[in-house]
Amino acid sequence: GTITTVSRMIDGVPDIQPGAFLLTKSGDWLVSSRNKVLLHKGGKFTTVASVGTETGFRNFITELFEDSRGTVWVSTQDALYWFRNGNLQKVGREQGYTAKWASGFHEDPEGVMWFGAENAGIFRFKEVKFVNISPRQGLFDYVAYTVFEDKAGYLWMSSNRGVFRASKKQLNDVADGNAQAVTCSVYGT
Repeated sequence: GTITTVSRMIDGVPDIQPGAFLLTKSGDWLVSSRNKVLLHKGGKFTTVASVGTETGFRNFITELFEDSRGTVWVSTQDALYWFRNGNLQKVGREQGYTAKWASGFHEDPEGVMWFGAENAGIFRFKEVKFVNISPRQGLFDYVAYTVFEDKAGYLWMSSNRGVFRASKKQLNDVADGNAQAVTCSVYGT
């Protein structure tokens, strides 16, 4: 491959200070730079979306994730967005999402999204509905930086206090209102 050095530009784009990279399912490279999502195609960068323009460059993009439906999830220091069919939308209370940033995006085999959130535990996004699961329902910590699923049906999460896991079935039961609490196994605290 070729490494291209990009020095300052700003309105003509680059000034790249990457926070996240994503190779989309269609083969496009998306790169975040500050509060912009850039598309790299044909050796050039073009701005696809700008997020958090109300907070300027302080609202850096920290994570990009594409789900199986082609939605690109964009997490910043201050908010969560999704990019669908060329449209960027901030995700918030109207959709049931009550935290600021999100991290550790994971899509399970059923197409359900799971991710950690700032001081909120984890969120499940299923059938256009967000449900929060936190220590109030037995989750080990209010912070989950990563979320991975193993073949035995557990979601593994990392936090400020260590690594923990919970049964995906129990998490779904709590999210669906069929159980009050989830039991976590904790490792490394």
